[in-house]
Amino acid sequence: MRRTLLLLGFLGARLGAQEAPFQEDEPSPWIPAWEFKAQREHFRLRTEEIWRTRSQLRLKWKIEGEGPFSLELGSAHALGTDRNATNLPWFDDSASRGTWLDVAALRWRHLGSSTKATVEAGLVESPLLLSEAAWDPILRVIGAGGQVAWVGDGLVEEASLRAVAGQVRLIAGGRVGIKGAQGVLRLATGPIQWTTFLGALDLEPRQADAPGFLRQNPGAASSGGGGYGTGAGYATLTFKYTFYGLGVGSQGPFPFDLKAQRLVHRETKQVGEEFQAWVGSPRRTWWPQAGYVRQRLDPYGALASVNGDQWWFHANADGQRYALALNLPRRWRLEASVVDQVRRGTTFVVRRGVLGVLKRF
Repeated sequence: MRRTLLLLGFLGARLGAQEAPFQEDEPSPWIPAWEFKAQREHFRLRTEEIWRTRSQLRLKWKIEGEGPFSLELGSAHALGTDRNATNLPWFDDSASRGTWLDVAALRWRHLGSSTKATVEAGLVESPLLLSEAAWDPILRVIGAGGQVAWVGDGLVEEASLRAVAGQVRLIAGGRVGIKGAQGVLRLATGPIQWTTFLGALDLEPRQADAPGFLRQNPGAASSGGGGYGTGAGYATLTFKYTFYGLGVGSQGPFPFDLKAQRLVHRETKQVGEEFQAWVGSPRRTWWPQAGYVRQRLDPYGALASVNGDQWWFHANADGQRYALALNLPRRWRLEASVVDQVRRGTTFVVRRGVLGVLKRF
């Protein structure tokens, strides 16, 4: 059987975040798929240094009947040396301590000889292929999402349409409305796989949450500030983007992945860009994997409330992340990364170092 348990901060379809390590297994009603991750983090800021240790356990159950419907339930459990009170000031997307419902989705699925379709509703994961510059994969949507795809075994592996609508559930109760759709095309030329997509993403922060619960884009708050608690709310309530991307990779004798994505704010034409380069296998035991991620974010290049938690600045900044990992027997994985990021127009440079261990079951 196959499991489907998403890896916090490292999951994503090809051209989204980094590909999931190890073969994914599927949960059952009695035995959940689960994953444990622990990491030590160090932040070097302009006037202070932050050390913290965080751990998180994710569980997921799947209940299937005879027909096309299934129910998926998941929980997340966190324990860290930092208090939850620091999550907002430190721009986190998940709590340091506590237990919460991670997934609760009713799913309908159709599998044909050359077509497949999935629709799910409840507390769901977004089906859109988005990079860290645009979306944090740990976020969940209260609403519905799905995809319909034509699949083949020749040059065209997949031609699909994906969509999501609802409200993004943020830390401390914040909400952002979301409507998104994209077309995806996957091609295979021998051992090389190609992926390209084009989509539209409309995001609407809930105005009442802006002062305390939403990371705000610099200059987007009504007071002209950014961060948390810097104004009565957003000066603009809608962040509408066109996004597109291209990726090429292989899991052959010399595994690699190259991915690029660009978001364009439709009103200001400001952009958010991300490029990823990975060499090595995320699945093979004793294979090291090295990665480089480059981000360039204009002030409105992405909505700061929902993009990736790997970074300190979430808009109006440039940075790079260097990552190294090693898959060990019995689904253990060691990970290390360093982020260097600078806020534009300033000398404010942040360095974040992470050393982690992951175990999947």
